[in-house]
Amino acid sequence: MVTSGLGAAGGYLAYPWLLGDRRADLASALARIGGRLRGRLERDTPRVSSRSLPVDPTNPDVIAYGEMLGGLKLRYLKPIEVIRPHFRIRGTVANTLPPRELWPNIGEALRVADELRHRLGVPLRSIISAYRSPAYNASCPGAALFSRHTHNDALDLVFDCEPEKVVAVAEALRDQGVFIGGIGRYATFTHIDTRGSSADWEG
Repeated sequence: MVTSGLGAAGGYLAYPWLLGDRRADLASALARIGGRLRGRLERDTPRVSSRSLPVDPTNPDVIAYGEMLGGLKLRYLKPIEVIRPHFRIRGTVANTLPPRELWPNIGEALRVADELRHRLGVPLRSIISAYRSPAYNASCPGAALFSRHTHNDALDLVFDCEPEKVVAVAEALRDQGVFIGGIGRYATFTHIDTRGSSADWEG
């Protein structure tokens, strides 16, 4: 909106006979209005730290990874939900699918997420992160250098309920021996991983 408004001003200023001797006053007023609008837009617009590319359904690796995920026969989680986070970009750094040798690592974490979905009884809104390439992981603020996401055995999950409830159910699953791994508490999502030892933290 600001750009188009200032563009219109530029158009008027290109034709001085439209404005007579009040061109300078109008230009100054439009500049002030433009500055205020620009400041308001910068203040009110959320800072978008990442964006997503569309998933290419014809990519042979996407097809093969989707088939592997489908073979897990999860009750609720669909392969596309797992694949989608691998097409995110932060700045100029694009994430990737995991290397094929890491593909099997995600199975246990997905089974935990599927069981979480079952016990919570609410939809999974999104998987924020699954595998992160080392370069993409380094672009994520606060990410550990050797994050479990780089091993493809971790998930950041957003369910349609408070994260505290997700953490409580995840802890119950771990206490019952369903998995051994990490549980991270965050304000808007829950991290789970299957590292093979228990770990807890707040982000």
